[in-house]
Amino acid sequence: MKHIYLVRHGESEANVDLAKYHEKPDHAISLTDIGHQQAAKTGQFFAQHFKEMQENTGVLPHIRLWKSPYLRTRQTATGILNHCGQFIGSQREDSMLVEQQFGLFDGLTEAEQMHKYPNEYQHYVHNLKQKGKYWATFPHGESPFDVDKRIRLMQGTFARDAEKHNIEHIIIVSHGITTRVMTMRYLHESYEYYDQEKNPSNGSVRLLARESDQWRDKGYIYIP
Repeated sequence: MKHIYLVRHGESEANVDLAKYHEKPDHAISLTDIGHQQAAKTGQFFAQHFKEMQENTGVLPHIRLWKSPYLRTRQTATGILNHCGQFIGSQREDSMLVEQQFGLFDGLTEAEQMHKYPNEYQHYVHNLKQKGKYWATFPHGESPFDVDKRIRLMQGTFARDAEKHNIEHIIIVSHGITTRVMTMRYLHESYEYYDQEKNPSNGSVRLLARESDQWRDKGYIYIP
């Protein structure tokens, strides 16, 4: 594999209003109108990007799109494919690419977390105060460390898939925390790296490129 394009889903209803979590579970949160527009613009970016790649090399390599099965990532993937589908050789979906599970804190503001689950909240905050965001587990949910375990499994899937089907480039449409953990894992960074990373913008594209048998971070090559 040569390139991994990490895409965060477009703006979701819950990105705008946390109260949406009181109406729907996390997996059912939809994109906003702006989110759909961002997905379309990201697809337009990929269309131009892969067109230039084809013109420069004379061939179009097999590009596979992977996505999380959450509604907002499916919608983002559809928006992307509507504009660059002619360049995408195949697509796959895997539940290991979903967002961190927030458990009892799912959809709650910090004040609500503190009020409803004071003991669990204090335990969570204890890790944060020691710069341990990576280790901090939501009650009945996950920590970024748990997400990391899922990503390690996906790395093997991506590698076997690429070797078996000669796939050189993959697009991964996922979530903020998941893409941050994935970046940390591919770059072999420490957990402190994750602690300092900020969430990517909705619809943004981060490129990881393999150079001299090592993955390099090329940063965000597109932000809607």
